[in-house]
Amino acid sequence: MPVPDAASTGSAPGGAGGAFAPTRWTLVLRARGDAPEARAALSELCAAYYAPVLAFIRRSGHDEEGARDLTQGFFAGLLAAQGFANVEPGAAHFRSYLLGAVKHFLADERRRAHASKRGGGQAPVPIEAGIGDTTSELQIPDPAGAAPDTFFDRECRWLPKRRRAARRRSLRRSSPG
Repeated sequence: MPVPDAASTGSAPGGAGGAFAPTRWTLVLRARGDAPEARAALSELCAAYYAPVLAFIRRSGHDEEGARDLTQGFFAGLLAAQGFANVEPGAAHFRSYLLGAVKHFLADERRRAHASKRGGGQAPVPIEAGIGDTTSELQIPDPAGAAPDTFFDRECRWLPKRRRAARRRSLRRSSPG
């Protein structure tokens, strides 16, 4: 028989149905540092606030699996950044601090998910492909050589002659005789 999770039964350490429990400041203060006692306090804090954070993320429009992933990501980031180290009793409610941190985390995740990578979703094209090039090699101009305008004029000088020749051939084919 499946065991219901703590958030759905209302028996979560964080309170009924994902509600925040009263802040235990001694636990928050003990959660600072790298000592084994601090890690145990961090574990207890995460367990106590997991259900309320999960419930908030679910109510923000995420499905169950996505909300669980985001909740774990939130706590992992909070622990990696030692997010509990900056909280002071009396400065603000711990719930407000945690709720603000969750909102910032969700905004960052939303921004990251919608960010365009370089190229705006276009498939990368290798330089060797030479799209639009008529030559197979990349030509690097000589700085001591002629200006680009001069090069362009020299390369395009033959175009009028070619057009005239093509026109003559076309006229010869179309003329009777």
